[in-house]
Amino acid sequence: MNNKLKGCLISVALFFLVGLGIIFYITNSINQSISSDKLKVEEAWTVFAAQLHKRDSILTRDKNSNILSLINKSEKSIHNSEKETLLSNEYILNDSLRLSENKKLSLINKNLNEALLKYNLNVKEFNEKYSVFPQNILRRKKGIDLFDYFNINYGKDNTELINKQKRINDWIKNGGEFK
Repeated sequence: MNNKLKGCLISVALFFLVGLGIIFYITNSINQSISSDKLKVEEAWTVFAAQLHKRDSILTRDKNSNILSLINKSEKSIHNSEKETLLSNEYILNDSLRLSENKKLSLINKNLNEALLKYNLNVKEFNEKYSVFPQNILRRKKGIDLFDYFNINYGKDNTELINKQKRINDWIKNGGEFK
């Protein structure tokens, strides 16, 4: 009887230790994955910001005072990581530049849209992956929030995007049926 009890206790202890080892391995793997995927999003944002800087440096040569103030706001927002302010400013700046026939600007818009697409795809992948259990718990434990999308189509009319965002914000604030 004594040997059976010892055997059971050893089995339970081994099972417990193996379980802890598995939990530790999974937790460590998810934490490494979170850091790696977060870095992908941040690198994609850096590429997008570099494209914005490139555009802004080209536009500052035009000496248009309205555009210069918008460019300065964009640069300040990028520097301070104020994405919401940057987005609203970019809508205005894009609308001011949209009808321009500048060939360089159309190439820059194409590059901005490509960089932004890559950023938003990385954000989507990160948010989907780390919104579910157990990844969401470990992500929050590390103090990492989900990322926000940055929705603008450079060189195009963004009125519908702006209106859609206003409806979403209103729905979040007031609830009710989403229209």
